[in-house]
Amino acid sequence: MWWAGSNPVDLYVGTRRVARVGPCLPAYATLVMGPEHALLTAAEQLQALAPRQRVRQWLSGGLCRPILLQPTAGAAPAEMEQIAQATAAQRTGLAAPCRVWIEGRRQRGPRLAVAVAEPVVAALETAARAARLSLISLQPWWADALRYALESRPANSLAGLGVHDCDSLTVFIAGPSGFAAVSHFSPVLDRNNALAVLARTVVAGAPGPGPVPCICLGSELLAGAGAPTAALALGPFVEVHGG
Repeated sequence: MWWAGSNPVDLYVGTRRVARVGPCLPAYATLVMGPEHALLTAAEQLQALAPRQRVRQWLSGGLCRPILLQPTAGAAPAEMEQIAQATAAQRTGLAAPCRVWIEGRRQRGPRLAVAVAEPVVAALETAARAARLSLISLQPWWADALRYALESRPANSLAGLGVHDCDSLTVFIAGPSGFAAVSHFSPVLDRNNALAVLARTVVAGAPGPGPVPCICLGSELLAGAGAPTAALALGPFVEVHGG
C-alpha cells in the first residue's frame, strides 16, 4: 500500500519490537509487549519527528500476513481482491475486519496478497496525521526483504526465502511461475528457532535447486557487519543467513 515521497524515515512496528532508521537520525530499537504497546510506542516515535517528514511504516509478520491467491478462471482483479478480503481473517488468523491488498500486477499464476487488521492500519494512519507527517507507505517488512532477495540475485536463482522479524517467520517457496507456496509461522521469536523452522518447511515444500536464504531483522545494530544498509529497509539491524 503505497503513497508518494522520497528520502524517508523507516519505522518498524511489531508485537515485540519497534525500530526506526532514517537520515540524520540515530538508529533506534526498543522492546514492546504486544500490539497495543507497539502502536503506542510507534505513535510516540512519529510525534518526535519533524512535521512533514516522509515516513515508510513497516509491519511485522505478526501484524501483517501473506495470503497466496490461486488463479480463478474469469476473475477480474477487483473480484480477486473481494475473494482475498472475504477470506483474510480465516486464512491468516488475524481479527476481522482486515485491510487487504494484492502485491504486483501479474495476472497469471498465484498472486501474493497482504492482510492486516483494520484497527492497526487506522491507528498508524491516525498517528501519522496527528504528527503532520507524510505517510509514503504501509507494508509488511517481509515484502521489502523479498524484494531485496529477488533483486540481489539472478532471475529464478532462489529456491525459496525465509524472512524472520521480531515475532514471526514468513517462508516463500519458489515455483515455475512465481510462488508455489507461502507459509507464515507466529510466534517465532528466536533466530535459531526460525532457521530450524525454515529448514523443516523447505524439506516439506520440496523446492527446486537453488539456495533458500533467511533474512533476519534483529534488535542490535550490525553496522560494519555486512548488513545491506542502503538496499533494505531497517538495514542496520539486518543479517542474512545462508544462500
